[in-house]
Amino acid sequence: MQDLNIYHRVAYGCGHVLNDLCASMWFSYLLIFYQHVVEFSSSMAGYLMLIGQITDALATPVVGLASDRTNGLCTYTKRKSWHLLGLLYLWYHLHLKVYGWG
Repeated sequence: MQDLNIYHRVAYGCGHVLNDLCASMWFSYLLIFYQHVVEFSSSMAGYLMLIGQITDALATPVVGLASDRTNGLCTYTKRKSWHLLGLLYLWYHLHLKVYGWG
C-alpha cells in the first residue's frame, strides 16, 4: 500500500470533519425533536440516542466483515453493492417515517 500525499490527507480529513459535523447537527435536531415534539423526557431522549450509538458501534464491524466476504451485485463492486443496499434500506425507512404505514 502506498502512502497518501498531503492533498489526499487533507481531503480525507475535511471529509471526515464534515461528516462528523453533519452527524452532530442531526443528533442535536433529534434530541430537540424527541423532547419537544414527541415529548420524551430528557433522560428518555438521551437513552434513545445512546441505544442508537451502541447499536451503530456493534453493527459497523459486522457489516464491515460481511462486506469483505461478499462479491458484488450484478455489475457493482462489493463496496458499491453495500452502499446500494444501505441506500435502499434508508430510503424505505425514511419513506415510512414521513408517510407512515398506510
